[in-house]
Amino acid sequence: MKIFIIGAVILLLLFIAFNKASRAQQIGPEGFHMKNTARPTETMITGGQPTIADLVKLKEEGVTTVINLRGLGENLGYNEAVELEVLGLKYVQIPMSGGDDLTIENATKLDEALKSVEGKVLVHCASSNRVGALLAIREFHLKGKSKEDALAFGVLGGMKSLTPAVEQRLVK
Repeated sequence: MKIFIIGAVILLLLFIAFNKASRAQQIGPEGFHMKNTARPTETMITGGQPTIADLVKLKEEGVTTVINLRGLGENLGYNEAVELEVLGLKYVQIPMSGGDDLTIENATKLDEALKSVEGKVLVHCASSNRVGALLAIREFHLKGKSKEDALAFGVLGGMKSLTPAVEQRLVK
């Protein structure tokens, strides 16, 4: 019986240690759970889908607005608009499902939303790939940056696999 209890305690301790290690691996830079967290500017944070705990932390860091680029059919895991309202944060949604939505029109919507922000802003999608892609298009078409500078800013904002699609759109 004593050996059984000792074995059970050891298994319990291993389970707790594994869960803590697993949780630590899920937390990204600066303590966020969302993927690919970055700060392309002093007032802009980009990343993947934030958790509710991330939203609370973002508010503590001065974020006043969250811009969601996820498509309307994507499951966020919770009602982001409601959670942000409870926290007193502004919510903007610019639905983008993929490469076909990388348009100057959506970049203009993002630009207008960013211009209305007082404080810091989080711009997110599922992984930050669409965020960086739309930021690159905004930099090139609306801010007059060179193709190279726009692409570099897009990568800084989280662009990865959408780079070829964005390169095709950086033409005047």
